[in-house]
Amino acid sequence: CQARKFADYENDYSVFPTHVVTAIERDSGFGGEGDVLVREYDYGDASYDPVETEMRGFRWVVERDVGRGRRTEIEYEQPADVYDEAQRAAVRYFKGKQRRVRVVDLANNRTLSETAFTWRAAPAGPRMQVNLQSRTTTAWGTAGTSWQTVQANYTYDAYNNVTSVTETDPQD
Repeated sequence: CQARKFADYENDYSVFPTHVVTAIERDSGFGGEGDVLVREYDYGDASYDPVETEMRGFRWVVERDVGRGRRTEIEYEQPADVYDEAQRAAVRYFKGKQRRVRVVDLANNRTLSETAFTWRAAPAGPRMQVNLQSRTTTAWGTAGTSWQTVQANYTYDAYNNVTSVTETDPQD
């Protein structure tokens, strides 16, 4: 198969070529220099699940916003490389969920903020509902030291509706 040959040569994780957006240009509406806003994208670790025969997306995406001087790195949960049936059953619901988002200053490659996510799967009738369990965001100051960390924990009722969000600073 030509697609298999291409995938084996160019990309070990996908069995077919995948079209992606590499840049988005927008006119800001203001005249003069710098009125076109450009965001560029890179992708990595395409995830194809041979057991369920589906393209799962990418393990990470990088967005560069040159005008703002920032790079955003997004990691996704991609359990397609888990082949043990018991482990697979436990992680399959989290495919494509964000694992981590990191924002970096392009000028000095300094991390501005980083957010980590945890997820839970809960029964919703005959199906499973995936809910955000916690989100921890750390922001760094200009000296590169941790400035503030906020952790948000989510609780849900029996119908998987959010009943409360508790935000705390784990450093307190």
